[in-house]
Amino acid sequence: MDLIGLDTYTDFVDAKHIKGYAEMAQIKKPFGFTEFGPHGASDPGNYDYLRFISGSAEDFPGRCSL
Repeated sequence: MDLIGLDTYTDFVDAKHIKGYAEMAQIKKPFGFTEFGPHGASDPGNYDYLRFISGSAEDFPGRCSL
């Protein structure tokens, strides 16, 4: 079984800021965000990773499994 994934580095977790999701969702294979984190040179230690989880569940329903 193949898996597909998308890397995203953004401070805004929504379909407007995460590019490529719609195209990946068209492929009928298991999908995941393989890498994610803050955009730019911000301090990753201060990034709210829980925001990524809640944004994923809200903006990518049906494909997000937590």
